Amino acid sequence: MTKFLKLTRLIINTKYIHSIVIQPNKYCINVASNKFEGSKWNVIGFGFGNISSYNCEIEVCETQNPNDYKIVSDWICNH
Repeated sequence: MTKFLKLTRLIINTKYIHSIVIQPNKYCINVASNKFEGSKWNVIGFGFGNISSYNCEIEVCETQNPNDYKIVSDWICNH
């Protein structure tokens, strides 16, 4: 099994694919990042903070790029 999807202008590491939304003539690939940012504040003994990550969505449309659509379709069928 390949660990990467090689599209026309993008190579996707498949271990970061969180989900794929299948729509008519289009796939929306949700990719989770391993980059996290956070911050914390301390005020007189009390602390609070946040942590966040960046996710992106990649759209692969059958009418705009049929080659990439076929690659993703084949990958979905094989997994």
